[in-house]
Amino acid sequence: MTAPLQTDHMPAGGTLLIANPVSGQAAAARSRERLPWLLAEAGLPPTVHITSGPGDATQAARDAVVAGFERVVVAGGDGTTNEVVQGLAGSHTPLGLVPLGTGNVLARQLGLGVDDPEGACRVIAANKQRPVDLGAANGRHFVLMAGAGIDGEVAAQVQGFWKDRLGMWAFVGEFAAQALAHSEQHMFRVVVDGQALERRMWSVLVCNAAQYAWRLSFAPAAQMDDGLLHVVMFHHPGRFQLLSSVVGEWLRGGGTEIPHVTQFRGRQVEVHADPPAKWQADGETGGTTPVRLEVAHLALTLIVP
Repeated sequence: MTAPLQTDHMPAGGTLLIANPVSGQAAAARSRERLPWLLAEAGLPPTVHITSGPGDATQAARDAVVAGFERVVVAGGDGTTNEVVQGLAGSHTPLGLVPLGTGNVLARQLGLGVDDPEGACRVIAANKQRPVDLGAANGRHFVLMAGAGIDGEVAAQVQGFWKDRLGMWAFVGEFAAQALAHSEQHMFRVVVDGQALERRMWSVLVCNAAQYAWRLSFAPAAQMDDGLLHVVMFHHPGRFQLLSSVVGEWLRGGGTEIPHVTQFRGRQVEVHADPPAKWQADGETGGTTPVRLEVAHLALTLIVP
C-alpha cells in the first residue's frame, strides 16, 4: 500500500489527520507512524498534517473547516486535542480521536480505548457523532475542565521531559510538590450566574466533564451536553489534608466523596483571586486570574464509540 502523503494543500472532502510528532511515549510514536495505513484500511485514507509548534494544530483545524473536510482526526494527547478544538469550535466538522498522549482524559471520558489505535480507527470509520458542550475561559475553549490555584500551578510546572517519561506520575508528583510548597490559600471570589462566594481556598475547578484526570473525578454529575459548568472549590483546612484527600482519591481510583469541597452549577463563572492565581484549561496554561468562564452549548461534534 502506498503511504498517504503529508501535504500543505487541503482538498475538499475526506479526512484530515493532525498528528503531534512529540506527544506521548515511545509506543505512541510507533502507533503514530501506522495511523495513515490504519485509517486507509478503515476506508478513510487521510491527508496528513504533522504539527510544527504551538498553535499549528489550531490553524490546521481551521483550514480543514474552510476546505470542507468531512472529518478531522487528531493523534496526540489532551493538549493537542485542545489546540484542534480551538479551530473546530462552532463548526459542524466532527472530530475523531486517536489517543496517544500521557493522560488521554477525554478518550477515557468517552470510553475510547487508549492503547488501541486500530480500534480508534474503527470507531472513526463507524462515524457515530455526538454534539457536546465546550467551556470558554477568557475566550479559550476547553472540553474537560479549567482550574485556578494549585491546579494552575501544576499545569505550569510539569515539563515535557518528565511528563513523557513518567506519564501521570509527573502530574501526581508535581501536585504533591505544589501542595507542600504553598503555605497559604488564595482568597478567591467566585461568581456563578451572579451568586458570589468569597473565602480562602486552594483551588477552583470549572468542569465540563466528569473526568478531571486519570482515576480522578471531582464532578461526577457533570454531563458534556447539559449546558452547564460544574464548579468545584477546594477549601481544606491545611495543605496536608488537601494532599491526603486528593492523592488518596487517585490511589482509590475515584468514586468517593472528597471532604471540604463546595460545588455549584451554572452557565457563567468568574474567578478572582488575591494574590492572583495561575489558571489552566485542559491542562494548558492560560495566565493569571481574573478569568471569566462560560459554556458554549453543543459547540463541538465528537466521533464516539
